[in-house]
Amino acid sequence: MKGVVVFVLRSNLNARKISLLNRILIYAILILFILPVTALSIVSDSNTYDANISVTFSPENPRVGDQMAININIKNTGTAGNNFIVGWGPQNITESQFSFTLAPGSTKTFTKAYIPKDAGNISFKFSIYRDSPPNNQLLQQITKTITVFSSSQSPTIITPTISNLPPTITQNVSMTSTPPSTVVPGTTPTQGGFELGIAAIAIIAVLFLKRTII
Repeated sequence: MKGVVVFVLRSNLNARKISLLNRILIYAILILFILPVTALSIVSDSNTYDANISVTFSPENPRVGDQMAININIKNTGTAGNNFIVGWGPQNITESQFSFTLAPGSTKTFTKAYIPKDAGNISFKFSIYRDSPPNNQLLQQITKTITVFSSSQSPTIITPTISNLPPTITQNVSMTSTPPSTVVPGTTPTQGGFELGIAAIAIIAVLFLKRTII
């Protein structure tokens, strides 16, 4: 009876050893096959993932209460299509995010609305990430600062000054010509008039005397 029990116990022990060896062998085979395939897939991914971000504001010099249009331009400069996440907003608050898919070499523009409530300078931060959970990869981050004017203040417009040129003096000179007087040779205008006066007085005197005598 004891021999039978010992045989059964030895048989169970051997079965357990064989089962354990089989498991170890299966795990070893899986590791030998899975690791090279995984390594090969990692090495074979030669794509690059990158993107550029640029931003414009409209209007560029807003007033308090104006609705601004913030144009966010994204270009996929990598060699493969990818999912991207863009974060944007003033630096003093938590950024807002939105995601999208973009093919390599393609460009997309997104317009976001913003209404400034206070006058002064506002700095906006824009970030673009590669959507690769669990940790998204930051590709680029830029900061833009604008000046917000009060509702009663107009943006300062600087106009170029033009140097004052010396005044141009225009002088009109009028010239008149006096026609030359006709002078009889041997006489002067005043002399001829005086002699004619004397001759007329003499004729009148002679006529008066003649009438008196008669």
